[in-house]
Amino acid sequence: MTKDEKRLAAIAKGLNVSPISNTAPSYQTATPTHYSSDVEYITVTLDKLRPYEHNPRKTRNPNFEMIKESIRRRGLDHKPNITRRPGEDFYIIADGGNTRIQALKELFTETKDPKFWSISCQYKPWQGDTADSVEAELNLLIGHLIENDTRADLSFIEKALGILQAKEYYEKKIR
Repeated sequence: MTKDEKRLAAIAKGLNVSPISNTAPSYQTATPTHYSSDVEYITVTLDKLRPYEHNPRKTRNPNFEMIKESIRRRGLDHKPNITRRPGEDFYIIADGGNTRIQALKELFTETKDPKFWSISCQYKPWQGDTADSVEAELNLLIGHLIENDTRADLSFIEKALGILQAKEYYEKKIR
């Protein structure tokens, strides 16, 4: 067995566990907002789904291969949250999930298996009145910063640039 085969076997062994659910009441709370909080699940094909263009992660996720192998073996355990700007024909990742989408695209290219092409996502309504809403962009960016830093460390520079971008959005918001 080659080094890569051993590594993939070790990853596969570790993937044969059920996901852990956080049922703590404090985890289930949400901040009130004047925007619709209706959440629905929709099925989206990869050609209608784009990564968030201001994602703070600029380099490849260090856990990419492990995530990709997990999706290959188990499917998509954690459905990405998506949104759509008013007037756009495509959806974007709302708060983390760009790595999973890239893994799905690679898996579909490699296998042509439709389970990697069409995925169920949690749709969150756009949190702004217009497609260029600063408040909505700020919420998206903060969501990506939190999610990226939780799942796999952002580099110091990625985190700093993301925080700088959030600061700029916030300053526009309060003007």
